[in-house]
Amino acid sequence: MSYSYLIYNILIITASLLYLPYLFIKSKILHQKSHILEKLGVLSKKSSSFSKCIWFHAVSVGEVLAAQPIIKETKRAFPDQNIVLSVWTKTGFEIASKKIEEINLLFYFPFDIYWVVKNFLRKINPSLIIILETEIWPNFLYLANKMNIPIILANGRISKKSLSKYRIIPKKFSREVLDKHTMFCMQSEGALKNIISLGANPQKVKIYGNSKFDQVYLKWTEQEKENLLVSLSLSKQDKIIVVGSSHKGEEELFIETFSLLKKDFINLRLIIAPRHLERIIEIESILKHKKISFFKYPQDSKKEAEVIIVNTIGDLIKFYHLATIVIIGGSFVPVGGHNIIEPAFLKKPMIVGPYMENFSDLVELFKEKDACLQVENKLYLKDIIKDLLLKEETRLNLGLNAYQVAKENQGTSEKIIELWKYLKILHGR
Repeated sequence: MSYSYLIYNILIITASLLYLPYLFIKSKILHQKSHILEKLGVLSKKSSSFSKCIWFHAVSVGEVLAAQPIIKETKRAFPDQNIVLSVWTKTGFEIASKKIEEINLLFYFPFDIYWVVKNFLRKINPSLIIILETEIWPNFLYLANKMNIPIILANGRISKKSLSKYRIIPKKFSREVLDKHTMFCMQSEGALKNIISLGANPQKVKIYGNSKFDQVYLKWTEQEKENLLVSLSLSKQDKIIVVGSSHKGEEELFIETFSLLKKDFINLRLIIAPRHLERIIEIESILKHKKISFFKYPQDSKKEAEVIIVNTIGDLIKFYHLATIVIIGGSFVPVGGHNIIEPAFLKKPMIVGPYMENFSDLVELFKEKDACLQVENKLYLKDIIKDLLLKEETRLNLGLNAYQVAKENQGTSEKIIELWKYLKILHGR
């Protein structure tokens, strides 16, 4: 182990010791003791190692959704392999447990402390490690490589924002850490260039596309849509704006825009699905101040209101089915945006804000095909929505174009599995 790794271990141990008191207090309040133990290297259940297993790591919701189609394809191609999945966030854990049936073991990823990671790797003993999008943990990669476990970065992406952070790391150390990977399967040309600029071996980097295009999205019949409309006291005549994964600082804009548009569209309704449910009280306060009627789903369903606040995790796709227009949250404040593929598969016209750095390549792909609208200045949001509400043909064309882009870019998961077969990564494991 190099001098750089020694410095890193001193820093990570110090940071962990400072973070632990906060984590223990939080776990006591939220009753999450087992989560803390897992992050410290103690598997609370099913801790015995599997004879054959593939370890997927997905930080949070976005990465879990990216992992889902690869996991399904893996189970189909290698039915004898057990699937274990680690996450870092509570929402990631909830989505994984709810949406991915193929998982044999779900747990929280441990702190990247040498002996903690070593204990986890020995217990799980994976044949292969798949890291989703971009998670670089030096000790984890070092020890897995030392144990001759192949490591693949799947669905890889590095935004400009993330790139600037990673560049703080000395290039020599970055190159040393990245060299532990067997292969980098990146989403786009931009992602490929970014990972190489950080020190990845160009011979190990290939473009494989985005596995989120391979998700099996919930498709509802007209009757199912009608049932949800009735439960929300909505009708087919209503024009519904659905805001997916909103963040602090955005709801004021959307609610103000909605209140102005209501003057021209009496049957206009707004559904807001905040990224973090703990912020619902804040959204309620804004609506009360504006004297706009609202209710929370599912607690207050069957009430009539102008605005509905979604108070569940993992149900956004249901509300996208009802949308006349979809607005992507996290893109009107400097968060970096969220996934636009879900509404694309439902043929929904989409509006994104100026801050889509985390999905810049994806947005450019859709914009080139007239498959989404990007608002560069939030002052124009009202006019753009009004124009779409008035022009049904424009809405339909945007939605159809989005669907076509989504369909044309499927197949990433299969290509990644074929790579394993070609490299004989699981041969004899």
